[in-house]
Amino acid sequence: AEAPSYGLPGAAWAPLKQKGTQVAWFNEGLDAAILLDSQCESHGDSTLEQFTDHLRIDFRQWEVKSQESVMLAGRDAVRTVVLASIDGGPQSQLELYVTKKNGCLFDLEYIAPPGNFERGRADFARVVAAFEFPIGSPSKG
Repeated sequence: AEAPSYGLPGAAWAPLKQKGTQVAWFNEGLDAAILLDSQCESHGDSTLEQFTDHLRIDFRQWEVKSQESVMLAGRDAVRTVVLASIDGGPQSQLELYVTKKNGCLFDLEYIAPPGNFERGRADFARVVAAFEFPIGSPSKG
């Protein structure tokens, strides 16, 4: 089997099978999730900021706390921290990385209740730090 192209968040995180997501983990203690996804077809040619904004589609409230350009696996990426909520439900805090390579769009997401956000952030950082393209699947050419 091919070695995964991302770091592992640690023992507290259980792998999660989530539809539409390539790799995901859930941390019951933090009520937090980490999701890695890529999309290689028909995403158009928006900026990374615009792609980040597309991720808000499930959320009613979406308040950007910070947004900055960073490098991820040697590519330009945008890192965004957001406070969001779905239909007036409890708030979530998200840290998102969005980047592109070879016509594919990649997003790495960490989502947690605001009170637990900082506690899981280092685990997400581990996943991100070891991230490489593609996400754990053989490259096509």
